[in-house]
Amino acid sequence: MILPALALAACSGPDERSREAYDMVVEGRAGDQTTGMTINAQGLAMLDEAPASAYVRSSSGKGVEPIAASAPLVPTDLAPYFAALVRYEPPPPPPPSETPPTLAPPPTLLPPRLWFGRLEIASGCLELDIEGRERRAFMIPADAILFRDDEGYLTLGNPDNPANHNIRVGEPGYWFGEGVTLDGEEVPTPLREQCGATRATMAPIRSAAAAAAAADEAAAIRLSKDYGVPIAAAERYVARCRLGLSVGPEDMTIRMIETPCGQTPPPPARSAADCPAGSRPVANACRTPEGYLRPLPQGLDTAD
Repeated sequence: MILPALALAACSGPDERSREAYDMVVEGRAGDQTTGMTINAQGLAMLDEAPASAYVRSSSGKGVEPIAASAPLVPTDLAPYFAALVRYEPPPPPPPSETPPTLAPPPTLLPPRLWFGRLEIASGCLELDIEGRERRAFMIPADAILFRDDEGYLTLGNPDNPANHNIRVGEPGYWFGEGVTLDGEEVPTPLREQCGATRATMAPIRSAAAAAAAADEAAAIRLSKDYGVPIAAAERYVARCRLGLSVGPEDMTIRMIETPCGQTPPPPARSAADCPAGSRPVANACRTPEGYLRPLPQGLDTAD
């Protein structure tokens, strides 16, 4: 069964506007359609690499307006450079079950796998390049669009989101779980006909670099509140702590799931002898009269 989708499709050959744009590019008379994007001889977009998104400090809590169902999938001036774009629309929920309740224990749920990859545009088709798996067409999530960010890079997500909830086309990203993958005849027709896709995936991919920066900010805020140190001191501690971690997928897993920088609680305190000067045991932890944890993690200073 082919699931419902909203699609933007173009003919396989370039139209006059695309051909004019291509001629201008090869003659060096045109600026970028969007930063980093080029146009091939068929008048279709090409984009496979972009610098990491910059996370803006204190932006995680800003309000977000949801994407309207009628919102265009891509800026209108870029539409001619795409062969096909499809928004994934989840199928309607099944009718309520009349199966009688069961006393069987719930199934054991494993934590979702962490995946890494990047979005790329090849000959006007949006593709997902997954580490350790084959490339496939990408279906835009229902709550996302393609837009230009503040630096002009083509970005997937919501313009109101902070950078750690979006991703630039061409930058390394991550997501949890398998997402939704369609094969064969279930692949939306525009992707099969215009992009030659035999498999298409929708996944909530986000910027790995921006997510790491947001995790660092959250760790510093937590340290500042728990130990009563200036936020600048907490940020220095987290930055130094990160330098000791490996770089790669494992580092991202540590950052987003187990972040050890400042999250390890101090040793339990069973008596006043276990606590440093100026603190006393409270609920098995040493605390100052103001309620801050002690002792300080090694390397965390209190200077502003």
